[in-house]
Amino acid sequence: MPEAEPRLPPGTSSILSGASENFSFHSSPETFIVNRILQYHKDRPADVDKRTTVRAKILNRNVAVVSSYEQIKQVLDPSDGNVKDGERAPFVATTPYNRLMEPFFPPPNLLLRDGCPHQRSKGEWQQQVQPLMGPNILSGMQKNVSSFMERVPLDVPLDLYATCKDLGWRLFLSTFLGIEPQTTEYNEFEKLQEDLLRGQFSLFPVTVNTGFWHSPRKTGIDARKKLQALIEKRLKTNPPSWLSSQMLSQENLEEAVNHLLMSTSSLAVKGFASMLTALLLNTHLFRPSNSDREGVASWLSSPPVEDQAAKRQAVLKETLRLSPPIVGVMRRATQKRTLQTHGAAEPNVLIPEGWDVWPYFPGGSRDPSVFGADADDFDPLRYMRGDSNPPEPLAFGLGAKRCLGQSFVEEAALAVLEAFQKQKIDLQGTVGAPGVRAWLGWERADPGVWAKDMKQLPTQHPSKPIMVRFVRQQ
Repeated sequence: MPEAEPRLPPGTSSILSGASENFSFHSSPETFIVNRILQYHKDRPADVDKRTTVRAKILNRNVAVVSSYEQIKQVLDPSDGNVKDGERAPFVATTPYNRLMEPFFPPPNLLLRDGCPHQRSKGEWQQQVQPLMGPNILSGMQKNVSSFMERVPLDVPLDLYATCKDLGWRLFLSTFLGIEPQTTEYNEFEKLQEDLLRGQFSLFPVTVNTGFWHSPRKTGIDARKKLQALIEKRLKTNPPSWLSSQMLSQENLEEAVNHLLMSTSSLAVKGFASMLTALLLNTHLFRPSNSDREGVASWLSSPPVEDQAAKRQAVLKETLRLSPPIVGVMRRATQKRTLQTHGAAEPNVLIPEGWDVWPYFPGGSRDPSVFGADADDFDPLRYMRGDSNPPEPLAFGLGAKRCLGQSFVEEAALAVLEAFQKQKIDLQGTVGAPGVRAWLGWERADPGVWAKDMKQLPTQHPSKPIMVRFVRQQ
Protein backbone atom coordinates (compact mmCIF):
# COMPACT_ATOMS: atom_id res chain seq x y z
CA MET A 1 0.00 0.00 0.00
CA PRO A 2 1.47 3.41 -0.93
CA GLU A 3 2.21 5.71 1.96
CA ALA A 4 -0.42 8.41 2.51
CA GLU A 5 0.56 11.97 1.66
CA PRO A 6 1.34 14.15 4.70
CA ARG A 7 -1.56 16.40 5.60
CA LEU A 8 -2.09 19.56 7.60
CA PRO A 9 -3.18 19.14 11.22
CA PRO A 10 -6.97 19.08 11.51
CA GLY A 11 -8.57 22.36 12.50
CA THR A 12 -9.95 25.64 11.26
CA SER A 13 -8.16 28.80 10.19
CA SER A 14 -10.78 31.54 9.83
CA ILE A 15 -10.41 34.91 11.56
CA LEU A 16 -13.70 34.38 13.41
CA SER A 17 -12.68 30.97 14.70
CA GLY A 18 -9.27 32.39 15.57
CA ALA A 19 -10.77 34.92 17.99
CA SER A 20 -12.66 32.27 19.97
CA GLU A 21 -9.78 29.79 19.81
CA ASN A 22 -7.32 32.38 21.12
CA PHE A 23 -9.53 32.97 24.18
CA SER A 24 -10.18 29.25 24.75
CA PHE A 25 -6.52 28.34 24.43
CA HIS A 26 -5.34 30.93 26.95
CA SER A 27 -8.12 29.99 29.39
CA SER A 28 -6.97 26.35 29.49
CA PRO A 29 -4.53 24.79 27.00
CA GLU A 30 -5.37 21.30 28.34
CA THR A 31 -9.11 21.70 27.71
CA PHE A 32 -8.55 23.28 24.30
CA ILE A 33 -6.13 20.59 23.10
CA VAL A 34 -7.94 17.54 24.49
CA ASN A 35 -11.32 18.72 23.17
CA ARG A 36 -9.80 19.24 19.72
CA ILE A 37 -8.30 15.75 19.81
CA LEU A 38 -11.60 14.23 20.96
CA GLN A 39 -13.41 15.99 18.11
CA TYR A 40 -10.74 14.74 15.70
CA HIS A 41 -11.33 11.13 16.75
CA LYS A 42 -15.11 11.60 16.67
CA ASP A 43 -14.85 12.76 13.06
CA ARG A 44 -12.35 10.00 12.17
CA PRO A 45 -13.15 6.98 14.37
CA ALA A 46 -10.92 4.69 12.28
CA ASP A 47 -7.78 6.70 13.05
CA VAL A 48 -5.29 5.75 15.72
CA ASP A 49 -6.44 6.74 19.21
CA LYS A 50 -3.44 8.66 20.49
CA ARG A 51 -2.15 12.17 21.00
CA THR A 52 -2.67 13.99 17.72
CA THR A 53 -1.26 17.27 16.44
CA VAL A 54 -4.07 19.81 15.97
CA ARG A 55 -4.31 23.14 14.21
CA ALA A 56 -5.27 26.36 15.94
CA LYS A 57 -5.53 30.05 15.09
CA ILE A 58 -3.86 31.95 17.93
CA LEU A 59 -2.98 35.66 17.77
CA ASN A 60 -4.01 35.47 14.10
CA ARG A 61 -1.31 32.90 13.30
CA ASN A 62 -1.55 29.31 12.18
CA VAL A 63 -0.27 27.15 15.04
CA ALA A 64 0.35 23.40 15.11
CA VAL A 65 -0.16 22.24 18.72
CA VAL A 66 1.97 19.12 19.13
CA SER A 67 1.28 16.77 22.05
CA SER A 68 2.87 13.51 20.85
CA TYR A 69 6.16 12.80 22.62
CA GLU A 70 7.92 11.62 19.48
CA GLN A 71 6.71 14.56 17.41
CA ILE A 72 7.73 17.03 20.14
CA LYS A 73 11.16 15.43 19.98
CA GLN A 74 11.24 15.96 16.20
CA VAL A 75 10.52 19.68 16.73
CA LEU A 76 12.88 20.34 19.65
CA ASP A 77 15.66 17.90 18.80
CA PRO A 78 15.53 17.23 15.02
CA SER A 79 18.10 14.85 13.55
CA ASP A 80 19.30 17.65 11.25
CA GLY A 81 19.30 20.23 14.04
CA ASN A 82 23.08 20.67 14.16
CA VAL A 83 23.26 23.59 11.76
CA LYS A 84 26.41 25.08 10.31
CA ASP A 85 27.38 28.74 10.18
CA GLY A 86 25.08 30.62 7.84
CA GLU A 87 22.32 27.97 8.00
CA ARG A 88 18.99 28.27 9.80
CA ALA A 89 17.65 25.65 12.15
CA PRO A 90 14.44 23.96 10.90
CA PHE A 91 12.53 25.27 13.94
CA VAL A 92 13.58 28.54 15.59
CA ALA A 93 12.60 30.29 18.81
CA THR A 94 13.71 33.86 18.17
CA THR A 95 10.99 34.84 15.68
CA PRO A 96 7.92 33.67 17.65
CA TYR A 97 9.37 34.92 20.95
CA ASN A 98 10.29 38.41 19.77
CA ARG A 99 6.94 39.98 20.55
CA LEU A 100 6.52 38.22 23.89
CA MET A 101 10.09 38.26 25.20
CA GLU A 102 12.24 40.99 23.69
CA PRO A 103 10.69 44.04 25.42
CA PHE A 104 11.07 42.30 28.79
CA PHE A 105 14.15 40.08 28.35
CA PRO A 106 16.07 41.87 25.59
CA PRO A 107 19.01 40.46 23.66
CA PRO A 108 21.73 39.45 23.97
CA ASN A 109 20.44 36.30 25.70
CA LEU A 110 20.09 32.59 25.00
CA LEU A 111 16.31 32.66 24.53
CA LEU A 112 16.57 35.00 21.55
CA ARG A 113 19.35 33.14 19.75
CA ASP A 114 19.17 30.15 17.44
CA GLY A 115 21.58 27.94 15.51
CA CYS A 116 25.33 28.54 15.77
CA PRO A 117 25.12 31.80 17.78
CA HIS A 118 23.02 29.97 20.36
CA GLN A 119 25.37 26.97 20.45
CA ARG A 120 28.41 29.17 21.03
CA SER A 121 26.71 31.29 23.70
CA LYS A 122 25.28 28.27 25.50
CA GLY A 123 28.71 26.63 25.59
CA GLU A 124 30.15 29.75 27.23
CA TRP A 125 27.36 29.94 29.81
CA GLN A 126 27.53 26.23 30.59
CA GLN A 127 31.08 26.87 31.75
CA GLN A 128 29.91 29.86 33.78
CA VAL A 129 27.21 27.96 35.68
CA GLN A 130 29.31 24.88 36.46
CA PRO A 131 30.36 26.34 39.84
CA LEU A 132 26.66 26.42 40.80
CA MET A 133 26.87 22.63 41.01
CA GLY A 134 30.06 22.80 43.07
CA PRO A 135 30.15 21.65 46.71
CA ASN A 136 30.31 25.16 48.18
CA ILE A 137 27.25 26.47 46.32
CA LEU A 138 25.25 23.27 46.88
CA SER A 139 26.12 23.28 50.58
CA GLY A 140 25.04 26.91 50.81
CA MET A 141 21.77 26.12 49.05
CA GLN A 142 21.04 23.23 51.43
CA LYS A 143 21.73 25.48 54.44
CA ASN A 144 19.42 28.10 52.93
CA VAL A 145 16.64 25.53 52.56
CA SER A 146 17.17 24.26 56.11
CA SER A 147 17.14 27.81 57.48
CA PHE A 148 13.89 28.54 55.64
CA MET A 149 12.33 25.32 56.93
CA GLU A 150 13.26 26.23 60.51
CA ARG A 151 11.35 29.51 60.13
CA VAL A 152 8.19 28.00 58.62
CA PRO A 153 5.50 28.08 61.34
CA LEU A 154 4.44 24.61 62.40
CA ASP A 155 0.90 23.32 62.71
CA VAL A 156 -0.79 26.38 61.20
CA PRO A 157 -2.61 26.49 57.83
CA LEU A 158 -0.33 27.62 54.99
CA ASP A 159 -0.88 28.12 51.27
CA LEU A 160 1.59 25.57 49.90
CA TYR A 161 2.18 27.26 46.53
CA ALA A 162 2.74 30.67 48.16
CA THR A 163 5.16 29.10 50.65
CA CYS A 164 7.09 27.40 47.85
CA LYS A 165 7.23 30.69 45.98
CA ASP A 166 8.70 32.42 49.05
CA LEU A 167 11.39 29.73 49.21
CA GLY A 168 12.01 30.12 45.47
CA TRP A 169 12.69 33.86 45.80
CA ARG A 170 15.07 33.18 48.67
CA LEU A 171 17.03 30.53 46.73
CA PHE A 172 17.17 32.33 43.40
CA LEU A 173 18.11 35.80 44.66
CA SER A 174 20.65 34.56 47.18
CA THR A 175 22.29 32.04 44.82
CA PHE A 176 22.45 34.09 41.63
CA LEU A 177 22.99 37.58 43.08
CA GLY A 178 23.95 37.06 46.72
CA ILE A 179 21.03 39.18 47.96
CA GLU A 180 20.10 38.55 51.58
CA PRO A 181 16.42 37.65 52.22
CA GLN A 182 13.94 40.24 53.47
CA THR A 183 16.25 43.20 52.93
CA THR A 184 15.14 46.38 51.15
CA GLU A 185 17.05 45.29 48.04
CA TYR A 186 15.46 41.82 48.15
CA ASN A 187 11.94 43.22 48.42
CA GLU A 188 12.57 45.69 45.60
CA PHE A 189 13.83 42.95 43.27
CA GLU A 190 10.80 40.77 43.99
CA LYS A 191 8.32 43.60 43.36
CA LEU A 192 9.99 44.71 40.12
CA GLN A 193 10.10 41.15 38.80
CA GLU A 194 6.40 40.71 39.58
CA ASP A 195 5.64 43.97 37.71
CA LEU A 196 7.70 42.72 34.76
CA LEU A 197 5.76 39.43 34.57
CA ARG A 198 2.38 41.15 34.78
CA GLY A 199 3.40 43.41 31.93
CA GLN A 200 4.68 40.54 29.82
CA PHE A 201 1.46 38.52 30.07
CA SER A 202 -0.99 41.41 30.21
CA LEU A 203 -4.21 41.01 28.20
CA PHE A 204 -3.81 44.70 27.36
CA PRO A 205 -0.59 44.50 25.30
CA VAL A 206 -0.19 48.24 24.71
CA THR A 207 2.26 50.70 26.24
CA VAL A 208 0.17 53.55 27.65
CA ASN A 209 1.22 56.41 29.94
CA THR A 210 -1.50 58.98 30.67
CA GLY A 211 0.39 60.64 33.50
CA PHE A 212 -2.20 59.28 35.95
CA TRP A 213 -2.20 55.62 34.88
CA HIS A 214 0.38 53.32 33.31
CA SER A 215 -0.66 50.20 31.46
CA PRO A 216 0.73 46.91 32.87
CA ARG A 217 2.96 46.62 29.80
CA LYS A 218 4.44 50.09 30.38
CA THR A 219 4.93 49.31 34.08
CA GLY A 220 6.60 46.00 33.16
CA ILE A 221 9.04 47.60 30.70
CA ASP A 222 9.92 50.28 33.28
CA ALA A 223 10.51 47.53 35.84
CA ARG A 224 12.84 45.73 33.42
CA LYS A 225 14.94 48.86 32.97
CA LYS A 226 15.21 49.38 36.74
CA LEU A 227 16.15 45.72 37.25
CA GLN A 228 18.88 45.92 34.63
CA ALA A 229 20.34 48.96 36.38
CA LEU A 230 20.19 47.28 39.80
CA ILE A 231 21.80 44.07 38.53
CA GLU A 232 24.57 45.97 36.74
CA LYS A 233 25.31 47.97 39.88
CA ARG A 234 25.49 44.79 41.94
CA LEU A 235 27.81 43.09 39.45
CA LYS A 236 30.17 46.04 39.65
CA THR A 237 30.12 46.44 43.44
CA ASN A 238 29.39 42.97 44.84
CA PRO A 239 29.61 40.31 42.07
CA PRO A 240 28.54 36.72 42.83
CA SER A 241 31.40 34.32 43.47
CA TRP A 242 30.38 31.84 40.76
CA LEU A 243 30.52 34.33 37.86
CA SER A 244 33.93 34.63 36.17
CA SER A 245 35.78 37.91 35.75
CA GLN A 246 35.47 37.43 31.98
CA MET A 247 31.69 37.84 32.17
CA LEU A 248 32.11 40.91 34.37
CA SER A 249 34.20 42.70 31.75
CA GLN A 250 32.65 45.68 30.01
CA GLU A 251 32.48 43.67 26.78
CA ASN A 252 30.28 40.95 28.32
CA LEU A 253 28.52 42.90 31.06
CA GLU A 254 25.29 43.54 29.14
CA GLU A 255 24.84 39.84 28.39
CA ALA A 256 25.60 38.91 32.01
CA VAL A 257 22.97 41.40 33.21
CA ASN A 258 20.37 40.05 30.79
CA HIS A 259 20.95 36.42 31.77
CA LEU A 260 20.71 37.25 35.47
CA LEU A 261 17.51 39.16 34.71
CA MET A 262 16.06 35.90 33.37
CA SER A 263 17.57 33.69 36.09
CA THR A 264 15.94 35.76 38.86
CA SER A 265 12.67 36.37 37.02
CA SER A 266 9.25 35.88 38.56
CA LEU A 267 8.57 33.38 35.78
CA ALA A 268 11.54 31.24 36.91
CA VAL A 269 10.53 31.45 40.58
CA LYS A 270 6.89 30.58 39.86
CA GLY A 271 8.00 27.66 37.72
CA PHE A 272 10.10 26.40 40.64
CA ALA A 273 7.16 26.91 43.03
CA SER A 274 4.87 24.95 40.69
CA MET A 275 7.33 22.04 40.53
CA LEU A 276 7.93 22.05 44.28
CA THR A 277 4.21 22.21 45.08
CA ALA A 278 3.57 19.10 43.00
CA LEU A 279 6.64 17.33 44.40
CA LEU A 280 5.69 17.93 48.05
CA LEU A 281 2.07 16.92 47.46
CA ASN A 282 3.22 13.71 45.78
CA THR A 283 5.71 12.97 48.54
CA HIS A 284 3.57 13.71 51.58
CA LEU A 285 -0.13 13.53 50.64
CA PHE A 286 -0.37 10.92 47.87
CA ARG A 287 -1.73 7.59 49.03
CA PRO A 288 -1.69 4.58 46.68
CA SER A 289 -5.02 2.97 45.87
CA ASN A 290 -3.72 -0.15 47.59
CA SER A 291 -3.94 0.92 51.24
CA ASP A 292 -1.41 -1.74 52.25
CA ARG A 293 1.33 0.22 50.49
CA GLU A 294 3.19 2.93 52.36
CA GLY A 295 3.17 6.59 51.44
CA VAL A 296 5.94 8.07 49.33
CA ALA A 297 7.63 9.90 52.24
CA SER A 298 7.96 6.66 54.21
CA TRP A 299 9.28 4.87 51.14
CA LEU A 300 11.88 7.59 50.57
CA SER A 301 13.15 7.26 54.16
CA SER A 302 13.21 3.49 54.26
CA PRO A 303 16.59 1.68 54.21
CA PRO A 304 18.99 1.12 52.68
CA VAL A 305 20.26 4.68 53.06
CA GLU A 306 22.31 4.48 49.86
CA ASP A 307 19.09 4.08 47.82
CA GLN A 308 17.38 7.17 49.20
CA ALA A 309 18.97 9.67 46.78
CA ALA A 310 17.95 7.51 43.79
CA LYS A 311 14.40 7.30 45.15
CA ARG A 312 14.16 11.08 45.54
CA GLN A 313 15.40 11.48 41.97
CA ALA A 314 12.79 9.00 40.69
CA VAL A 315 9.93 10.82 42.44
CA LEU A 316 11.17 14.14 41.04
CA LYS A 317 11.29 12.75 37.50
CA GLU A 318 7.78 11.32 37.75
CA THR A 319 6.52 14.64 39.12
CA LEU A 320 8.15 16.57 36.27
CA ARG A 321 6.72 14.11 33.74
CA LEU A 322 3.12 14.55 34.86
CA SER A 323 3.18 18.13 36.15
CA PRO A 324 5.71 20.19 34.16
CA PRO A 325 5.76 23.79 35.43
CA ILE A 326 5.94 25.29 31.94
CA VAL A 327 3.30 23.75 29.69
CA GLY A 328 5.00 24.45 26.37
CA VAL A 329 7.40 26.45 24.26
CA MET A 330 7.15 28.27 20.95
CA ARG A 331 8.93 27.52 17.68
CA ARG A 332 8.52 28.67 14.08
CA ALA A 333 9.13 26.50 11.02
CA THR A 334 11.76 28.05 8.73
CA GLN A 335 10.98 25.52 5.99
CA LYS A 336 8.27 23.03 5.13
CA ARG A 337 8.62 20.09 7.53
CA THR A 338 6.97 16.72 8.01
CA LEU A 339 6.44 15.26 11.48
CA GLN A 340 6.53 11.49 11.37
CA THR A 341 3.73 9.47 12.99
CA HIS A 342 4.06 5.99 14.45
CA GLY A 343 2.60 3.96 11.62
CA ALA A 344 0.75 3.82 8.35
CA ALA A 345 -2.67 4.07 10.04
CA GLU A 346 -2.27 7.83 10.31
CA PRO A 347 -0.64 10.14 7.73
CA ASN A 348 2.40 12.16 8.65
CA VAL A 349 1.77 15.77 9.70
CA LEU A 350 2.70 18.59 7.32
CA ILE A 351 3.97 21.83 8.87
CA PRO A 352 4.16 24.60 6.23
CA GLU A 353 6.99 27.11 6.28
CA GLY A 354 6.19 30.06 8.52
CA TRP A 355 3.76 28.21 10.79
CA ASP A 356 4.22 28.37 14.54
CA VAL A 357 4.62 25.10 16.42
CA TRP A 358 3.67 24.74 20.08
CA PRO A 359 4.99 21.57 21.75
CA TYR A 360 2.59 20.86 24.64
CA PHE A 361 4.61 19.20 27.42
CA PRO A 362 1.78 17.72 29.57
CA GLY A 363 0.41 15.96 26.48
CA GLY A 364 3.76 14.59 25.34
CA SER A 365 4.61 13.37 28.82
CA ARG A 366 1.28 11.54 29.03
CA ASP A 367 1.52 9.96 25.60
CA PRO A 368 0.36 6.32 26.02
CA SER A 369 2.28 5.24 22.91
CA VAL A 370 5.49 6.07 24.81
CA PHE A 371 4.65 5.71 28.52
CA GLY A 372 2.05 2.94 28.33
CA ALA A 373 -1.60 2.59 29.28
CA ASP A 374 -0.91 4.10 32.74
CA ALA A 375 0.71 7.25 31.27
CA ASP A 376 -1.78 9.47 33.17
CA ASP A 377 -1.05 7.86 36.53
CA PHE A 378 1.52 8.91 39.14
CA ASP A 379 3.85 5.96 39.75
CA PRO A 380 6.86 6.75 41.98
CA LEU A 381 8.50 3.53 40.82
CA ARG A 382 8.32 4.31 37.10
CA TYR A 383 11.92 5.51 36.91
CA MET A 384 13.21 2.83 39.32
CA ARG A 385 12.26 -0.34 37.47
CA GLY A 386 15.09 -2.18 35.83
CA ASP A 387 12.88 -3.77 33.17
CA SER A 388 11.75 -0.45 31.67
CA ASN A 389 13.52 2.63 30.45
CA PRO A 390 11.02 5.50 30.10
CA PRO A 391 12.34 8.60 28.35
CA GLU A 392 13.22 11.75 30.24
CA PRO A 393 10.43 14.20 31.18
CA LEU A 394 9.88 17.11 28.80
CA ALA A 395 9.70 19.75 31.54
CA PHE A 396 12.97 21.47 30.56
CA GLY A 397 12.74 20.91 26.81
CA LEU A 398 14.97 18.80 24.61
CA GLY A 399 17.90 19.30 22.28
CA ALA A 400 20.17 22.29 21.87
CA LYS A 401 17.80 24.71 23.61
CA ARG A 402 17.15 22.55 26.68
CA CYS A 403 16.92 24.83 29.74
CA LEU A 404 20.36 25.76 31.04
CA GLY A 405 19.04 25.96 34.61
CA GLN A 406 17.77 22.37 34.78
CA SER A 407 20.51 21.03 37.07
CA PHE A 408 20.23 23.94 39.50
CA VAL A 409 16.43 23.70 39.74
CA GLU A 410 16.48 19.92 40.23
CA GLU A 411 19.20 20.14 42.89
CA ALA A 412 17.21 22.81 44.73
CA ALA A 413 14.08 20.61 44.72
CA LEU A 414 16.04 17.58 45.93
CA ALA A 415 17.59 19.73 48.69
CA VAL A 416 14.07 20.55 49.88
CA LEU A 417 13.10 16.87 50.02
CA GLU A 418 16.27 16.06 51.93
CA ALA A 419 15.65 18.92 54.39
CA PHE A 420 12.12 17.63 55.07
CA GLN A 421 13.57 14.20 55.75
CA LYS A 422 16.42 15.37 58.01
CA GLN A 423 14.24 17.73 60.04
CA LYS A 424 11.46 15.13 60.24
CA ILE A 425 8.89 17.50 58.78
CA ASP A 426 5.67 16.18 57.29
CA LEU A 427 2.70 17.80 55.56
CA GLN A 428 -0.89 17.38 56.61
CA GLY A 429 -3.77 18.33 54.37
CA THR A 430 -6.00 17.14 51.58
CA VAL A 431 -6.21 17.65 47.84
CA GLY A 432 -9.90 17.57 47.04
CA ALA A 433 -10.12 19.38 43.70
CA PRO A 434 -10.46 16.71 40.96
CA GLY A 435 -8.58 18.85 38.42
CA VAL A 436 -5.60 19.20 40.75
CA ARG A 437 -5.62 15.46 41.45
CA ALA A 438 -5.63 14.86 37.67
CA TRP A 439 -2.72 17.33 37.25
CA LEU A 440 -0.76 15.31 39.82
CA GLY A 441 -1.72 11.98 38.24
CA TRP A 442 -3.65 10.73 41.28
CA GLU A 443 -6.87 10.19 39.34
CA ARG A 444 -8.29 10.94 35.90
CA ALA A 445 -10.75 13.74 35.20
CA ASP A 446 -12.57 15.39 32.33
CA PRO A 447 -10.59 18.25 30.70
CA GLY A 448 -13.25 20.72 31.78
CA VAL A 449 -12.59 19.80 35.41
CA TRP A 450 -8.85 20.32 34.87
CA ALA A 451 -9.60 23.79 33.45
CA LYS A 452 -11.75 24.75 36.43
CA ASP A 453 -9.20 23.73 39.04
CA MET A 454 -5.87 24.66 37.39
CA LYS A 455 -4.11 27.70 35.97
CA GLN A 456 -1.69 26.80 33.17
CA LEU A 457 -0.26 30.09 31.88
CA PRO A 458 2.39 31.27 32.37
CA THR A 459 3.06 28.41 34.83
CA GLN A 460 0.88 25.57 36.08
CA HIS A 461 -0.51 25.75 39.59
CA PRO A 462 -3.84 25.13 41.37
CA SER A 463 -6.31 27.95 40.83
CA LYS A 464 -7.32 27.88 44.52
CA PRO A 465 -4.88 27.63 47.44
CA ILE A 466 -4.08 24.18 48.77
CA MET A 467 -3.86 24.67 52.52
CA VAL A 468 -1.49 22.40 54.42
CA ARG A 469 0.18 22.20 57.82
CA PHE A 470 3.88 21.62 58.35
CA VAL A 471 4.15 19.25 61.31
CA ARG A 472 7.03 17.65 63.20
CA GLN A 473 7.02 13.87 63.07
CA GLN A 474 6.83 12.15 66.44
